[in-house]
Amino acid sequence: MRKLDETVMEPCDIVLTSDSGFTSRVVRKHTDSDISHAMLYVQNHALIDSTGDGVHTSNTQRNLFTDDCTLYVLRPRTPLSNAQKISILTYARAQTGTSYATFQAAAVTRLNPLKPSTTKSKKQFCSRLVAQAYAKAGINLIENPDYCSPDDLKTSSLLEFVPTAIRTATEEEINFAKKSSDTTALMRETTNDLLKSARQKSTKIETPNDIDEHLFQNPSDDQYMTDALKLSGYLDIWRHDCIKNPWHYDLDLMMKRKNINKTHEYCIIITSYRDLDDRYLINRGVYCTYYKSRDLEYFKEMFELYDLLLELDRTRLEVAKAWLAHHHGTENDEHILEPHSTDWFELMDKWDPVTAQQIRYVVQQVSTTEVCGICGDTPAEDYRLAPEQRPKGGIDTYRLCDDCLDIRSRLHGENYAPMNET
Repeated sequence: MRKLDETVMEPCDIVLTSDSGFTSRVVRKHTDSDISHAMLYVQNHALIDSTGDGVHTSNTQRNLFTDDCTLYVLRPRTPLSNAQKISILTYARAQTGTSYATFQAAAVTRLNPLKPSTTKSKKQFCSRLVAQAYAKAGINLIENPDYCSPDDLKTSSLLEFVPTAIRTATEEEINFAKKSSDTTALMRETTNDLLKSARQKSTKIETPNDIDEHLFQNPSDDQYMTDALKLSGYLDIWRHDCIKNPWHYDLDLMMKRKNINKTHEYCIIITSYRDLDDRYLINRGVYCTYYKSRDLEYFKEMFELYDLLLELDRTRLEVAKAWLAHHHGTENDEHILEPHSTDWFELMDKWDPVTAQQIRYVVQQVSTTEVCGICGDTPAEDYRLAPEQRPKGGIDTYRLCDDCLDIRSRLHGENYAPMNET
């Protein structure tokens, strides 16, 4: 058995494969190729692809490949910029739940010689998903991203093979893949359940993002969509990892683990590519904005979900960094953002876009950042929330005048200390 080597894989790598099943044989025959399926590597053990169940993620730890199965990993010859990687991954993730385009997938083979040039369909199939994701970043791997086969990706002049990204699976890894439960499978089931219910209201809904658009146009469906969200189990998937892998969130438990090599590999993966892993932060900001603009229960539930997921994600990151610092002497320095600085506004724009816009307006009116971000008065000092109130992954520093400091402390129960004392 073989598997992908996550220590070699990079975000946006393309995985091409085949199997012994009937569908794979048909695709290979009618595309004159040795491969039949395409997947996109995200990061942190995650793959995303389009199958009969729709577009969903899967785990590389459970995606093992038989020795007689064709398997390739491809990567752009010209290294991708971070902006391109973010664009590719954002598009691919946004397609989660999208239905499989069975007949359009058939159009890429010789079964249909009249291959269309474009499509208005939101539906996906494996190689279209990959090609369209790259096209969103301005990279046309093939001439027609809407209708391409896995073999078209394989023969793209813009890609090169990465043979070192494939290795033999150990006996331990084979047993893990067979016996362990799969959170991504649970996510696939709950997402499909949510979308199945949502499509009862509108056949235009393909992804969870489409539910948002539907509610802006049909706010009377708020209770129906909220009930569907809760009944699907979508809001509770996070509990699975907390129960199964409590050591992800507790340094003491992580320190007690006996398999040092596996723990080290996990920590390295968790701490890598953090600049690409802001989806919880960004989605929190999106639903924060939605909820402030439309007082809908569905948006409130989604905002609270991503607020929690962001906290859990940052907890995993903190624990992984602390473990690496203890075992390998790596730095684990805390970075405190100065209020109204460029970096501070960059984070606030993601964390709470509405508040970011309000504070930016205040400082622009007085043509200086050296003012209270709430009212624009001077003098103003820099403060930081008490440790127990600091949101993980969010803003915990503010520039406040005495009056606004008093109001936030008394009315909101926020405890602050001057930044030079924290």
